[in-house]
Amino acid sequence: MEKFSPGEGAGLQARAQAARKAFEDALDDNLNTAEALAAVFNLVTDGNTAIDRGEFRDGDRATFLDVLERWDRIFAALEDNDHARLMEFGLAKPRAAAVGAQDNGEHGDGHQDSTLIETPSDEEVEKQIAARNLARKRGDFPASDRIRMDLAKYGVVLEDTKAGTRWKRK
Repeated sequence: MEKFSPGEGAGLQARAQAARKAFEDALDDNLNTAEALAAVFNLVTDGNTAIDRGEFRDGDRATFLDVLERWDRIFAALEDNDHARLMEFGLAKPRAAAVGAQDNGEHGDGHQDSTLIETPSDEEVEKQIAARNLARKRGDFPASDRIRMDLAKYGVVLEDTKAGTRWKRK
């Protein structure tokens, strides 16, 4: 989690509250999801711009998170529980223990499982990112690139920032 200076950024609280209202108004207007998503997209853009300029403050975090949590309750995009849900319905297997574990779903008779391709756990992704960062520090960029590509095969996207490596699942 990024560290921000104490206090509140100039006008960010008001922009977050306005985005929340615009989001809720759009949903109340015959479930206008396009406009609701635009309100949240604009808020995220404002927040990212403020972060890049060093204007985002720790006091802004709660208001921004409130809007994003309200949005996620409707659109379910932030919480990464898809795999657990798919397992509940028998559509996925337990995750592979390590990145690079090979299980193509075949039974040896040429038939495929109906389960989805597995991905590494969050803990395994964190371990791989730590190994990648160590490789980068040593100047071993081929190893670093290999780890990035291995994670990408499982839908894990890495973003290197000033605060460190961020990641998300596609």
